[in-house]
Amino acid sequence: MTVFSRVMTIRLIAIFATLTVAALITAGSAMAQTASRDPWLRPFSADSIWNTSLGSNATYVNANLLDAGIGGGQEVDWLIRVNPGDPWRQTFFPGYDTQRQRSNGTTESWIGWTQIPDSLIIPDVQGEPGQFGYEAPNACSAFLQPDGYSLIQWQPTTRLASDGPLWGYPQRDFGEPNGGNLFGPGHRGTHYGSGLSAIGGSIRVGELTASNRDSIRHAVKLLMGMGKYGSYVTTGDGNPGWRWPAIQADSYADPSDGYGYGLDFGGQYSNPNIEMGTLLAIDKTAVIDNLGLTSEKAKKIAWALQNYGGYIVDDAGQDQYLIAAEEAARGEFDISAADINTLFRNLKVITNNTPTSVGGGGTRRVATAPRFAYGGEAVGVYTPIANRIEAENYDVGGPGNGYNDSDPSNNDGEYRRDGVDILFSGGESSYVVGGVQPGEWAKYSVNVPSAATYTATFRYSGFGGSAHLENANGTNLGSITFDNTNSYDTFASKAISVPLPAGDQVLKLVADSSGYNVNYIAFTTASGGLVNRATGGTASASSDPIAGEKAAQAFDGSTNTKWLGNVETGTIKGWLQYQFGGGASYAITQYKITSANDAPERDPRDWQLQGSNNGTSGWTNIGPAQSNQTFTARFQTKTYNVTNSTAYRYYRLNVTATNGPSGLMQLSELRLLSQ
Repeated sequence: MTVFSRVMTIRLIAIFATLTVAALITAGSAMAQTASRDPWLRPFSADSIWNTSLGSNATYVNANLLDAGIGGGQEVDWLIRVNPGDPWRQTFFPGYDTQRQRSNGTTESWIGWTQIPDSLIIPDVQGEPGQFGYEAPNACSAFLQPDGYSLIQWQPTTRLASDGPLWGYPQRDFGEPNGGNLFGPGHRGTHYGSGLSAIGGSIRVGELTASNRDSIRHAVKLLMGMGKYGSYVTTGDGNPGWRWPAIQADSYADPSDGYGYGLDFGGQYSNPNIEMGTLLAIDKTAVIDNLGLTSEKAKKIAWALQNYGGYIVDDAGQDQYLIAAEEAARGEFDISAADINTLFRNLKVITNNTPTSVGGGGTRRVATAPRFAYGGEAVGVYTPIANRIEAENYDVGGPGNGYNDSDPSNNDGEYRRDGVDILFSGGESSYVVGGVQPGEWAKYSVNVPSAATYTATFRYSGFGGSAHLENANGTNLGSITFDNTNSYDTFASKAISVPLPAGDQVLKLVADSSGYNVNYIAFTTASGGLVNRATGGTASASSDPIAGEKAAQAFDGSTNTKWLGNVETGTIKGWLQYQFGGGASYAITQYKITSANDAPERDPRDWQLQGSNNGTSGWTNIGPAQSNQTFTARFQTKTYNVTNSTAYRYYRLNVTATNGPSGLMQLSELRLLSQ
């Protein structure tokens, strides 16, 4: 725990004045995606500062950080997921002197009453300033609301009783589009020294204990003694004491009154590049195992610092180094002060980190963050129209943006936490959207490869009804009348023709009446073109040891991700398998393989595609075995046509050789196509 930043009372008074005039920015719509990334554990858009790795053009300058005089450790961020049934409790601004007591504040915060789990207890200041055992932590917190996307952040946060109020200075929208949205950019928040996020960059539970070294796939948050190293001179941006992505510095940063950044130790260690928002990183040429770190956990953080870097978000208030991790990971953060000193000693400043060249720009050290587990990115990626569009994977962004629903709750309580009614169909082995009422709608952001009239096949159940598809301009692209299946458990399919232009676009499914459930919409060209069926199902592999490079990444529709597996002993060196969702079976007549981003020696060279109806036996060869196949470029897609009239529920690619002497194999995408 760290001492709450110096002269915090002055800073918080200034913040309070800002908060009282903050304007609400409505969260925008996002793009529908296939499963891959849990937005709670890996939040914010793919181009967020937290999810963007360092680039090949990054400029590294020595930070000249020395061992801290006080042992380093964890800066605790409190990350809370609020459930719909949690009780409503009152909130207050803290007492005036937040370095002595916070729970004596009596002015209700502008949030007023909010839902808080009864289990949440956050201590007040412990002890007296200057005495042994004194603790006045920053206590940043982020509360994910029951809708599953809205965030409320606080600092300093205190709550003393399970049925009691909460104290803190809140923020909600942060004055930027999607600013208070789990799916938005996630830059701003209540680390008030910089104005950066309370949740973005926090090391999450399980990241330090994972088996793989690259388990922290995001930038981290750093704190240090700004009185020792900080600077209040401008670095060409006209912002003394802070630089982008920070939006401010501490209210006491200006040293002109004899107290501020860079004055400790006679000012000899002040560095003009050390400001709030500075991006620090371990040099790209460093070998992590040669840094002198004694624990694998410290080496995991070193990997993150070398590939993503770390942002200075607050003042440690003394000569100390801190790394932010969520409170739930407190028991995992047992990294020695010596290792933390080693990490900071090896940091350099990335001097060309800007809004247009995050991490210095150039080729990224790590591939773009994968897609969310549902919904989509707030920017950048659209679901290919050749994939089946699952009704429950509507765009993120909340009511009025991703969807419109007649009541605010998911009445069936499945899959997502916002307002659309989603239930699980055992017969379809899939989630479906139900409880449909006239005027409700959901948006789906899609990519159409070529302009054509498509056949949109709806999978539905119920007692009849109607709906239509619109484009972003509100033009009716086609209406459908659902037949009576006499049960919500009995599904049928019905198709309409829909003209679509080429490119990225947003489709809106609008309910014209009630009485039906919708599972998915499958698009094919009216001429009977092939459709990728490997979407909405379950992927598995002989091995997939690396987080973010699992079997599912070979079927997520994105060449920015990949499956990486070990080369096994025996004739079959590795395999990749797919089971179609909803109990479906398809007669695959074409498949496509896309090479991954690097290491061509890992590409498959020899393989056989097989089909089965139980996934364990009865495997049948589909088409001829392929041998001596090469991919002449990264992200190259090769197409293989096969003669097959039998529908199978499972397909497996058995790889019998790779293109080089590597202990690994990989591919970016495997697509399975049929009529």
